[in-house]
Amino acid sequence: MPAADYYRKQAQLFAKLAVGTTDRAVVSRYHVMMLEHLAKAEELEPSPDPIGRVATADDGSHDHSSDMDRH
Repeated sequence: MPAADYYRKQAQLFAKLAVGTTDRAVVSRYHVMMLEHLAKAEELEPSPDPIGRVATADDGSHDHSSDMDRH
């Protein structure tokens, strides 16, 4: 199965092809194909947490309470 990078490059190709045509139906189809490939790329890559770190499994060994919870 191709990696996420493959799908991202294909999406870029479809975007470039869409810019090169004036036929609205063709532009629309390339746009749909671009979005489908970007979605597939995202499925294949682990998503980072909101802070930007890669999500890891939590084994429960760390204290996740904030300083505000401590008295």
